[in-house]
Amino acid sequence: MSIRQLTNTKDAENETTLLHYLVDVVERKFPADDILNFRQELVHVDQEFHFSMDTIQETLNQMDNSIKNLMKTDFENAKAAAVSKEDKFLEVMGNFAREARQELSKLQRMSEEMEKVYSELAEYFVFDPHKYTMDELFVDVKTFKDSFSVSSSCLLFHTYCPLMLNLSLCHL
Repeated sequence: MSIRQLTNTKDAENETTLLHYLVDVVERKFPADDILNFRQELVHVDQEFHFSMDTIQETLNQMDNSIKNLMKTDFENAKAAAVSKEDKFLEVMGNFAREARQELSKLQRMSEEMEKVYSELAEYFVFDPHKYTMDELFVDVKTFKDSFSVSSSCLLFHTYCPLMLNLSLCHL
């Protein structure tokens, strides 16, 4: 069953969804537990971003090629065309190229780590990471988080609204 089906599966009276039931069970079994605070832990899924690992890898490859081109072609041309000792192109761009190479290495390690963690998630949740993209996973997690919040609010409303109405009627 997918996360999306939790809101589409309803009871016989067509009033309560499977997600409402799940929220109710979680709130009853773990009332003071941190499990209900998972929404605050997933604050980053609220930020809209769409990407694919292919796009990230392609961008990293382009950056790598640009740095290689700078170090090879541009430096060779600058050495051949060096007019005076005051020309700081090689010094400045050399420093830039070293820093860019270091930053690119960090990004490549982060990308590898992200792919590793995603593969571990795919294994844990038993899905094919080639068919179910990281972008789709984040959209589904955001949808679940938002739907869980709405269902939780609905349960609170249905639980406390009758009590509040009874109290207000008593004071009339």
